[in-house]
Amino acid sequence: MHWTECLESGGPKQSLHAAAVVGNTIYTFGDTWSKGGRSPKSNIEVFCFDTDTMEWFEIEYDETTECPKNCRRLSVVAYQHNIFLWGGIDDFLQANPLFCLDTTTLTWSKPAVSGHVPYPRSCHTACVIGHHMYIFGGYHNLSISLLNTVYRLNLITFEWEEVFTSGIPPRERRFHSTCVVDDRMFIFGGMGIDRAGYHYTILDDFSYLDTISMRWVTPKCAGRPPCGRFNHTAAVCNDEIYVIGGHRSFSKKRINEMNDVWKFSLDTYAWTQITAKGRQPCPRSEHCCVTVGDRLIVFGGKSTRRNLHRNYDQCIVHSDLHIL
Repeated sequence: MHWTECLESGGPKQSLHAAAVVGNTIYTFGDTWSKGGRSPKSNIEVFCFDTDTMEWFEIEYDETTECPKNCRRLSVVAYQHNIFLWGGIDDFLQANPLFCLDTTTLTWSKPAVSGHVPYPRSCHTACVIGHHMYIFGGYHNLSISLLNTVYRLNLITFEWEEVFTSGIPPRERRFHSTCVVDDRMFIFGGMGIDRAGYHYTILDDFSYLDTISMRWVTPKCAGRPPCGRFNHTAAVCNDEIYVIGGHRSFSKKRINEMNDVWKFSLDTYAWTQITAKGRQPCPRSEHCCVTVGDRLIVFGGKSTRRNLHRNYDQCIVHSDLHIL
């Protein structure tokens, strides 16, 4: 495997954003930074990366009442030619309306939903299996609680339902990763609460939900697994799960971001750390990673750089893009 730094800069500066792929185009949403800080725009900004031309461009759309507001820690999924946006938080409020971007007309709509609508939340994950969008985990700020419930939305009828599962579910968490293989939704890592219920802890567990039987399974894995982390990414490529980067601790005495790459084989159920050639991305968290064909594409995110002369840590939001 080989890292290629496709763009050192030139893309949007984003962290805590979300991305989805339609065809050969990556669509990325939320938490864009400029020189003065976070973007002052009220409606969400949408940027695209064309993997054929290797160019970024911003989507211009008609701003109506059916457009989502600017937010971060949201989720987006692609279904056919549409991208569905759900959840997230602005400076104060979490949201739970459903928004749809038609990538053929570049117009937003706000589908009418029914059923058991999930609480507003952020820091959750979403994925598509069949005709359903699944939501797992996250943080509900009104109750100040982490979640481990599963909801799904029928993307044809737009009916929500809570999914009742068997087996031992993962602990409540946020800032975790979710990826899909066939009918299984894999969950790794994140930030949780310790057993006493008083302090945040970093999770390193790995499990999946079989959406046919609706049973949680903790697989027996070979090899040394990745350390616990949050604000990392996980993506599936060639029937293997890749975990990249993230935060490893809460310590303020050291730089906590990572840039390691781990592979989980779905044939052997074994973890392996990957040492790829080329110039790898610098350590980071809050980035995005998507799969286009047989390529993993990593972009954006945030890093901490220690300024020894001024005795403070400098936060860097990235605009680069790397291909593995």
